[in-house]
Amino acid sequence: MTTSNFGLDVFNFFPYQRPNEYQQRILRESFDEKVIMLEAPVGTGKTAVVLAMALETAIRLRLRGVLVFTRTHSQMRSYLSELSVLNAKHSIPYVAFLGKQRLCVFREDPVAKELIKFQGGCDAYACPLKQKFDEAKGNKKPQELGSKEWHLFRKHLSDVKSADDEIRFLDSFSDWCPYYLHKEFLRFSRVIVTTYANTSLSGLRILEKHTGSSLEDFVVIIDEAHNFAVPERYSLFSSLLRKGLSLVGEEHLARVLWDLKFLKGSDFQADLERSLTKINEVISVRISSGKEIPPFLAETKIFLEFWQEGIAWIDSPNAHTIIPDVTSRFQRFLGARKLILLSATLSPAKIYALLFGLSSPKILKVKDSKGGRLQYFGLILPFLTSRYQDRSHTVLRHFSMILSSLQKCSKKNVLVIVPSYEFGSMIASYVDPFWFEKRGHSISSLFSVSTNELSGKIVMAINGGRVMEGLNMVSRGSSIFDLVVFLGIPFLPPSVEQRLIQDFVAGRHGEEVGKFVSKELPVIRSLIQAVGRATRSSHDKGVGVILDHRVSWLARFLPIRIFRNENELCAEVVRFLASSLP
Repeated sequence: MTTSNFGLDVFNFFPYQRPNEYQQRILRESFDEKVIMLEAPVGTGKTAVVLAMALETAIRLRLRGVLVFTRTHSQMRSYLSELSVLNAKHSIPYVAFLGKQRLCVFREDPVAKELIKFQGGCDAYACPLKQKFDEAKGNKKPQELGSKEWHLFRKHLSDVKSADDEIRFLDSFSDWCPYYLHKEFLRFSRVIVTTYANTSLSGLRILEKHTGSSLEDFVVIIDEAHNFAVPERYSLFSSLLRKGLSLVGEEHLARVLWDLKFLKGSDFQADLERSLTKINEVISVRISSGKEIPPFLAETKIFLEFWQEGIAWIDSPNAHTIIPDVTSRFQRFLGARKLILLSATLSPAKIYALLFGLSSPKILKVKDSKGGRLQYFGLILPFLTSRYQDRSHTVLRHFSMILSSLQKCSKKNVLVIVPSYEFGSMIASYVDPFWFEKRGHSISSLFSVSTNELSGKIVMAINGGRVMEGLNMVSRGSSIFDLVVFLGIPFLPPSVEQRLIQDFVAGRHGEEVGKFVSKELPVIRSLIQAVGRATRSSHDKGVGVILDHRVSWLARFLPIRIFRNENELCAEVVRFLASSLP
């Protein structure tokens, strides 16, 4: 095997016996640059490759380890699965960094649930497990956590392949608090996997506190990096902000901010002042009692003060000018020793480099040499659209008839993407899907189904929901889907946030780039990511079908073959899925 430019064998950290064609091309590249933008086709094994490279770098440079950020908890699954395989080969300790509310053994207790929103809530609840842990630490027994519990932790790592697995595993230590035990494991782990929620300043502070290390001690991987190029102050809907408002009983304002109705709401200023008063009261009480101020509460106060100062300009056409000039939350990660931006949809890479504020990053794009793995088809019929104003019984019936025909073309299963929960409920009554993503629906309910049982079924998901990215449902190494059907073009609904992002980007990179980033790029990204659910390995084949009479617009950006007859479309789907890979 070839060694890397670092002098260590990158392939030695590859979790499987032999890399595929795409992985070998990536592993043989030079990764000397500080910032690397890696784009490779969906299903080509980017996760395993990047972990191998990151681990080798961390060991060579004698760093603390590898820090991975994913968009959602479900996307952590692929990293934890790869790490469980790698751990069997190298015994590299890893952990999924989770929050207190997910790990508290009393998390279902309504009283405890309210109290643990605060730092120190465990003390307020007089938790016996927390007290026992404090006694052990006070008696200078933390070494026990470095031997007995740590030995058991490593022994069971092969079973930890998701955040839920880790929660169940930590709960199994009946004599210890899972949250505080989890914090001890963080000190020993070489690889830490967490979500974008911890990319905020307060999230990073908590990470650094628990690990005892700063970003410069890590190789940082940002997964699905196309989701990361969002200007800092446009992330108005962060869980930290809503958590801070809910903590002081301001759920109403949290909802107002979520919907951005404050741009029109006449009562917003009064809500703002009342919320700030309550937050200041909570902070004062905590200071007087010697308790730490939760970082998310402090950030909420800063955020609300920011809007209070700019309230006079909120209704003006130039409302976006009161947004501080922070290019993106990505900027703080330039402090990492090495930064890897990973995605299947970073093109055009130069656009993302602009948004990230990068002058000359290493841009590595691995093209799909097997051009026959994936194809996009579009069907144009005058009545075919999912637009709200055009929905009718006739349109829904036509959609269901076409879906029925496409279902017969599939050799595996069909993943159907709908624009909203409401539209999905309408369609579901016509096609009777095997599984339908509903509000608050845990994706674990889909993973709990044996993939071997699925054949010829329809799985229905929501555009922008949990299934669109990160889902990796395979059977015998291949995806259980070979056909992804979009009922309509996945446009983002018009919003003030979208308008502000367009203005922000246009002011720095021109109107054309602003429109592309805020309106067109999200659609292209959604299509590529969703269709990628059908190509989870290098030998999978998949088809993406867009059912909408406006699909010709997308042909400017993606190689979409347009059909005006559903019979011709179905015939081509059957032909393509039956053909052999080159």
